[in-house]
Amino acid sequence: MNPSDIIQKIRQARSVWVELGDGKKIQIIRPTQYQTFQKFFSQDSHGNSHFSVTFENTKDFIVSWDGFTEADLLGPEIGSSDPIAYQPDFFEEYLFDKTEWMPMIVQALVQEIGKANTKKAENIKK
Repeated sequence: MNPSDIIQKIRQARSVWVELGDGKKIQIIRPTQYQTFQKFFSQDSHGNSHFSVTFENTKDFIVSWDGFTEADLLGPEIGSSDPIAYQPDFFEEYLFDKTEWMPMIVQALVQEIGKANTKKAENIKK
């Protein structure tokens, strides 16, 4: 297997699909441990670390979608019913009008981070 195939396999192992309803779903990739600390941890003035996940620091981990059409983005009077390829700018523009999806996306990412941390802790115990 060549290096790019290996990297792709690693990324696939960190990816999950999140159902949004109405036949739409997005794929998120769990951040690496480094990315988790970089994006989601901060220190207060007393040196205490705080874990905080917001949509703003989550959207970078959305990597694909399924079930979206031009009509979803532009309305049926302008856009076609043809599927549209994922583009981060499209999704961000569309998502900011779909605030009901934001908690689902954040929750899914937090769950994936938690699963990875649990698995790591279990492996350390072995």
